[in-house]
Amino acid sequence: MNVQAQKPNEKYLVSINDIQSEENRDIIFELTLPSLNEKKEKQPIIQITAQYKNVVKNQNELKSIVSEVDRDDTKDVGERNYDIDLQVNRVVAADAMNNADKLAQEGKLDEARKILDTAAQAINQSKTAKEVYSVNLVKDIANVQSNLQDRKQYDKIGSKVLKMKKEVHKFQRSVQSSNINNNNQGYEYAEDAYTNYAKQSMKAKFKK
Repeated sequence: MNVQAQKPNEKYLVSINDIQSEENRDIIFELTLPSLNEKKEKQPIIQITAQYKNVVKNQNELKSIVSEVDRDDTKDVGERNYDIDLQVNRVVAADAMNNADKLAQEGKLDEARKILDTAAQAINQSKTAKEVYSVNLVKDIANVQSNLQDRKQYDKIGSKVLKMKKEVHKFQRSVQSSNINNNNQGYEYAEDAYTNYAKQSMKAKFKK
């Protein structure tokens, strides 16, 4: 995923690699709205345009949507959207893994583990902390930490685990077979949330 500011603070181009069937990509961004002295319904706040090639139809397609919000003149702060909170947790985990990897490469393993600890704490204190996805993000962080005990362990295993996990959560694409349990009650790893039906079916065939 690549982000290019075509007009800073106004227009951005986000390039995303190929998206497979049933996959999703969530892009988190923050914006500031001007203050109001009166209520305003359906105020346009952002326009999103998607241009892509539909390989099934073998043609380029273009879709656009304008997001609107109802605003009032109070200073009350609303609660964060539940789905957005989950994605913020994903970004927190991915960024922590990325920064921890940089520190570990410099031999600063203690600092790397502290960054991961801070990320895990933030997720545990979030609105969606009890969601299976958030719980397993924390498990992924713990898994990464367990391979950062010393330089030898990092060089042999930890570096590979860190690089894989940060890419998985950054791009929301699973690189391992699904570990979704048979009762469909959740996932063993957070990255299993990115596993599409085709990958699940393939794993099921291997089990038979």
